[in-house]
Amino acid sequence: MQVSPTQGASANGQVSGNAAEPGAAITADFNTFLTLLTTQLRSQDPMNPVDSTQFVAQLAQFSAVEQQTRTNDILKEISGLLSPAQGLGEAGQWLGREVLVQGPGEFDGTTPIDFTFDPDHGATAAYFLVRNDFGQVVSQTAIAPSATSATWAGTLSDRGEAAPGLYTGELLLNKADGSSEIVPGSTYSPVTEVRTQDGQTALYLANGFQIAPADAIGLRFAAPDAG
Repeated sequence: MQVSPTQGASANGQVSGNAAEPGAAITADFNTFLTLLTTQLRSQDPMNPVDSTQFVAQLAQFSAVEQQTRTNDILKEISGLLSPAQGLGEAGQWLGREVLVQGPGEFDGTTPIDFTFDPDHGATAAYFLVRNDFGQVVSQTAIAPSATSATWAGTLSDRGEAAPGLYTGELLLNKADGSSEIVPGSTYSPVTEVRTQDGQTALYLANGFQIAPADAIGLRFAAPDAG
């Protein structure tokens, strides 16, 4: 099997100048200068040594190259230390917002849960289902097949009141061909904490779940407290 050379390398395996890191180039120049200086000292005529002024100038160049190499290493370390902090600062903008994610909503005993859906508009009938933590259907009501949202106020099918906890909303769609489909619902939840680990950002939600920013379907400012 023939393997084509990767980007930044020539067919004979040599790395092109664009692919080389600046630090590697500085180090190469430093080593080359050191080799040339050592060779010059060994090869000079003892009866006619290098002029002291010229020798001092060469030592100054040697020192400048060394300092440049060290400065480059220090800047690289500082950049590595600042990158996570900068990423965390940007991710901190999620705080105080509510994100829309597919999954359960938290019922506190009084505040209704708003669910959103992306249903198949080819359905002929639809039912709004609410399940508890155990996956049991605790509420089922008919709803328009074209509905994209539904609100559950905590009322159970037996007309009792649901206990506080996490509840999942679904749409049960019946189609003209006799088949059915379950469409999961999404809810908004406040972002309570943001963490970064190994370069990855995680959002911690008020409902106890943890998601990546890419998993958020929608974003909005948190609703002000009624009090």
